[in-house]
Amino acid sequence: MANFEKTTLMPVTSDELFAWHERPGALERLIPPWERVLIERKDPGLQKGSEVQLKTRIGPFWIRWLARHISYIPGKEFVDIQVNGPFAKWEHHHKMIEAQEGSAYLKDAITYQLPLGLSGSLAKKDIERMFTYRHKTTQTDLKVYKEISKGPLKIAMTGASGLVGSALKALLLTQGHSVYCIPRKQRAPHSFDLDLNALEDLDALFHLAGENIGSGRWSKKKKDAIRLSRVEGTD
Repeated sequence: MANFEKTTLMPVTSDELFAWHERPGALERLIPPWERVLIERKDPGLQKGSEVQLKTRIGPFWIRWLARHISYIPGKEFVDIQVNGPFAKWEHHHKMIEAQEGSAYLKDAITYQLPLGLSGSLAKKDIERMFTYRHKTTQTDLKVYKEISKGPLKIAMTGASGLVGSALKALLLTQGHSVYCIPRKQRAPHSFDLDLNALEDLDALFHLAGENIGSGRWSKKKKDAIRLSRVEGTD
């Protein structure tokens, strides 16, 4: 059996820190970009009995990871365990500890056991790297929440499933905003199905759907397509 702990001071109270973890988008924000992880199923909230099912790539294989929350103390702690997955045992305590006025410590404490054949030093290095990313992302997002974010706002977005859009959507949701994803019309790549009722009292719009800038050579035809997809789509 092995243990891992990481503690970082966050620029919000323990209640605000706990609330950030409860919002839609938090899990997506905490998955490092180098990890090949798909969220297959996620119950809303962190209450006892709620579950998350992931599919993660380990070497050449896709492995399902089912986690279940077994403890829920608002503003203080929630705990999840691995029901099925890559570890022989995994128990994760997420602790929020009040610090000086207006701030709190986030403490992740994990007890885990590796399956046969997995290097202990390699696993610890991977866990350390992952939680360094998680804590830095949480800290940065909460600074945005405290210093910049004005809300809650009603925001519409195109391209919400893309590389930039999916990250931005998760960030906006953890800031407490509501996000309406505008779907494309089939066979019309730069036109969209608009629900005008959903756009009532809109505070902001992000238009991220357009010709892929990362594929192919930037020929004149390609550049025209990039420009038109933005201009016509915005119109």
